[in-house]
Amino acid sequence: MTEEAVNLPLVEDETAEVFREHRKTQVADVEITVDLQSSNIFFQKRLERVFAVGRCFNQVSFKQSVIKECYFRKCEFIDCDFTGAHVSGSNFQGAKFDGCDFSYATFEKSEIGLDILTHNLPPHENLKQDLARSLRTNYGSVGNCDGVNAAILVELTATLDHYRKAAFSAESHYRRKHKGLERVVYAGKFAAFWMLEKFWGNGERPWRLIWVALGVWLLGTAYGVWGLGLPVSIASSASASAFVLGGGKELGLAAVLALSLARYLILGMFLASLVKRLARR
Repeated sequence: MTEEAVNLPLVEDETAEVFREHRKTQVADVEITVDLQSSNIFFQKRLERVFAVGRCFNQVSFKQSVIKECYFRKCEFIDCDFTGAHVSGSNFQGAKFDGCDFSYATFEKSEIGLDILTHNLPPHENLKQDLARSLRTNYGSVGNCDGVNAAILVELTATLDHYRKAAFSAESHYRRKHKGLERVVYAGKFAAFWMLEKFWGNGERPWRLIWVALGVWLLGTAYGVWGLGLPVSIASSASASAFVLGGGKELGLAAVLALSLARYLILGMFLASLVKRLARR
């Protein structure tokens, strides 16, 4: 017996230990005519052109399933498991989700409401980020601007929480994963992200710029009153003039330059926010 013949079974045995067959049984071209409860009938299945209207799915597992070109209009999903599911080209118009698990789930070109973002987010920030990012892309592909805006807000909030916990949280998960200098880096990211969030909501809350502009005007007025000894009326008008027009010589060159810079910065942020929102339509 040759050396090649002796080694061949060993290679086969090693391959058998590493791989195992994983095929999803296909469920296609059927209509669901009854309500389902506590069922694994769709676990690791490939659903294609499955049709259901007004049905209730309670504690049904869609885990690791592929849902393609399906129609679940006005259906109700209660405590269902969509972990690792991939949904594409499907219609969930009017469907309601309550307490479902969408960890690692992805969506593509599917009509689906905002229930996932309001009542069914995963517990961990990184999973919230991934789900919101997938839904944002999905809503954009079907022209749902409200869904895109809602998904972005969830993604921004999850990102801020992730930076905060990576830098300061005492949870074992974060302390094992982020240590030493990496925590300092995340602390810097958190500070920068937090400041942008407070100033203008990272482009999603442009109305906050009104309060920023009001605060800049009040600071200019305070500088004119207590720093330069101007009367309140003159300091107030000079601050407003410098902020709006770039004038207000009573405040001095440095104050006028600062207020003018703030004016252009706030105006630029406002225009950038408008462009971002209009680009989604």
